[in-house]
Amino acid sequence: MRFLLRLGSAILFLFAPAVTIASGVKFAAGLARGECKHIVCYGTSLTAICGYPEALQDELDGRWPGKARVTNSGGSGQNSRWGIENLDKLVISNRPDVVFLEFSMNDSVDRFKISLEESEQNMRTIIGRIREALPKCEVVLMTMNAYTGELASKRADLS
Repeated sequence: MRFLLRLGSAILFLFAPAVTIASGVKFAAGLARGECKHIVCYGTSLTAICGYPEALQDELDGRWPGKARVTNSGGSGQNSRWGIENLDKLVISNRPDVVFLEFSMNDSVDRFKISLEESEQNMRTIIGRIREALPKCEVVLMTMNAYTGELASKRADLS
């Protein structure tokens, strides 16, 4: 499975089980300076059970042993509404330096009936609450590969 993360002009390419971290990513620069970083991965089953948080931890351990801790706070079958409801308990209470957010795939599932506008507003709410509670926390928005076949047919609004 392949994941692509874009942060400003920097891009992280995550290939489970391999991860490539582009230069210019703030938390990676801090790790390179010897700073310890706590990263929370927050999202759907793509976060909870598909392996990118573990691949990220392995890559960070290989580059900066003992400097990064990755917490998997994903919820299988969940969406950004759940993300708002559980943000304090699963993210903010962990006091991370970095949060990877991934909810768009499940927000596009037909049965959740989440419009593009609601999905965007939910993400703005999540990011705003993180920034309010943890002003120095870096937020990374995740975009996953598009689904095909049967999984795509359950996401008619995914474009």
